Amino acid sequence: MHTVTVFQDKLNEKDKIKLSLYDSKITSLSASLLSFGIQNGQKNKKGEQGKNSIKFTVGFNGLPFNVKFYKDQKMISKDLALGDILEEYMDNKKDIAVFDRRMKDRKKMVELCDGHKYFVTRIYKSSKYEIEKGSEVTPLEFENNILKLTKHSRVHLCCKEKKTKIVFRLVEGILKSDGEKILFLSNLTEDGFTANQIAEIYKSRWDIKRFLGS
Repeated sequence: MHTVTVFQDKLNEKDKIKLSLYDSKITSLSASLLSFGIQNGQKNKKGEQGKNSIKFTVGFNGLPFNVKFYKDQKMISKDLALGDILEEYMDNKKDIAVFDRRMKDRKKMVELCDGHKYFVTRIYKSSKYEIEKGSEVTPLEFENNILKLTKHSRVHLCCKEKKTKIVFRLVEGILKSDGEKILFLSNLTEDGFTANQIAEIYKSRWDIKRFLGS
């Protein structure tokens, strides 16, 4: 951590926007080597667990600034693992948090907004949301070699037949490789960040994926 403290500002000097990237990964070992951990594989014919796993969650902004390890079975949930490290982010970080669509906890997203913390993520195309009453859906024309953005809207997220009071920004696009619909979600302000920038910020997640080797 001393190395991170000394060199982190130098790493970020070139960046106008400071990002904190978050991701989780599971490492599994044979149960004969690891006698504790998360059960995350098929049992053998005797009903015995063949492998045990450890999950680790990383906060990364050029260097890893926080790493948390989990062995409890409940932490197999991406929501719990990422939610846990994001709580620390809410208290200690002023960067924009970037995390993937497997963190589906709407309550945590609302807490980030209430704490005046900003984030960019993706949501599944099957996610339920409602366009804010009186707002307009704006067509987009941004396009690069990977993605074409189609529209931008302001939405309430829906969960268990309720909708959030918080209004989020939803940026829709299409992947050129296979035509898959892609949805970016953020609470960044419209006067500070364009829809294009939201998509570009999410693209930075590849930095942590490369770091984790996945």
